[in-house]
Amino acid sequence: MNLALEIVGGAFIVLGVLCVLLGLFGVLRFDTFGMRLLTSSKIDTVAMLSILLGVMIRNGFSWLSAKSMLIFVIVLIVNPLVTAKVASSEHLDALSAQAAKQQAHNALTGSQASPPPPTALRMHTSEFHTPGRKDQAKDPGGMTAANGARPGSGE
Repeated sequence: MNLALEIVGGAFIVLGVLCVLLGLFGVLRFDTFGMRLLTSSKIDTVAMLSILLGVMIRNGFSWLSAKSMLIFVIVLIVNPLVTAKVASSEHLDALSAQAAKQQAHNALTGSQASPPPPTALRMHTSEFHTPGRKDQAKDPGGMTAANGARPGSGE
């Protein structure tokens, strides 16, 4: 029985290490902030919890497993909250940068007309998928920006 617990615990630890390695590959591979944030949050959650579960299984019921369970619960609760806060902060920073760019554009041109917002910012707003917009007639899925470019196409 003890050997079986050692093997199962070791398998969970190896699974956690593999998740870290594959997740790091994903962080290096993706270009956008959102995809990197998603990948890093998966590394934190899945890999950390898998490694902690492996440690708890290998050690049986002890103070170490009780401490690991406490860390397990804290990570499970806190990690999604921190990831959401970082994403929200990045989005608000991008919006304030867009507002500053618009003010500079208005000051240089002397007009109140603003350039169209970038597609990356519009993907996060609720008005991006609002029914009845004129650009949705061209694309029923609502994935065309106001200037006709597909999000992520670089136009």
